[in-house]
Amino acid sequence: MLIKKAVPSKKDCLHPIPHSDSTATTRVCTVTSGLRFLIHYGVAVSLFFAASAASADFQVAYAADACPGQGVAAQQGIVGFNSLIDGQPGTPLLPQLTVVPSYNFEEEKFVNQLSMSAVPASSGFWCQAQFEFFAPVVKAFDGEIDVEKSVAASWQQRWLIDDGSLPTLSTVVEVQVPYDDSNANTEISLIGIVANSTGWGAVYLNSLAVSEDGSDFSSVDFSGVIGAKRIVNATLALFADLTIDEDGLYALELSAERDYSNGLSFGPGIRLLRSGDGSNGIDVSIGIMIFKVFGG
Repeated sequence: MLIKKAVPSKKDCLHPIPHSDSTATTRVCTVTSGLRFLIHYGVAVSLFFAASAASADFQVAYAADACPGQGVAAQQGIVGFNSLIDGQPGTPLLPQLTVVPSYNFEEEKFVNQLSMSAVPASSGFWCQAQFEFFAPVVKAFDGEIDVEKSVAASWQQRWLIDDGSLPTLSTVVEVQVPYDDSNANTEISLIGIVANSTGWGAVYLNSLAVSEDGSDFSSVDFSGVIGAKRIVNATLALFADLTIDEDGLYALELSAERDYSNGLSFGPGIRLLRSGDGSNGIDVSIGIMIFKVFGG
């Protein structure tokens, strides 16, 4: 439900750790090469199917008197400290608060992200849309507090609902706008999301294209996430995912979700970030997603 950057910044990868196991390196290269293929084509495939769903007679969520897909959203929804984006709209017309505090051990840095989101309608096209506003990110390190001089907003749209034959297909457009910084650029992100329910949970593929200068689309950075959800019971789920960008930076993330009846959910997790450029640095972060639906 929270829109998150798919791969941490390369500047977060510090303190290289030697690794001479050529067998392990070969396996990593094989996996990351396959993921790079998915990264480059994931957004295009998602947009193609989204356009097809909008123009064809697929089982999409545009019913005039109801908002279908709530059961799918419950099974495929994600609340956890990870980079996965589920592509599912929240509860219609109810505001949602997300807070994500985290700590990076290598940089000894605390980061906190806060956002508010809402689904604007209880039926029709807009009940499958979710709009989210992100407050400036707050960072604390070396005894100082730094507030990132930018805000962001996103529009997520679920175009196709998983019906057992075709997966959920969603897209996200996110715009990050700087303020009080004449040298900063507006950043635009386009995310393609594929989610498919299984007998034990769900699997996900996210593909992210980012233009760090919104006025120039000649240079676009690609990254992606592939992951899975294991539903343990009605209130507990586990997640594992692998993130990668086209430069070979990748991370393994493990997290959990615990839901409560009052609309509150907690999602603790750990991220192990490693560079694929030959330096092989490992960076460890822990965090928790706190998610609250109001009025439910």
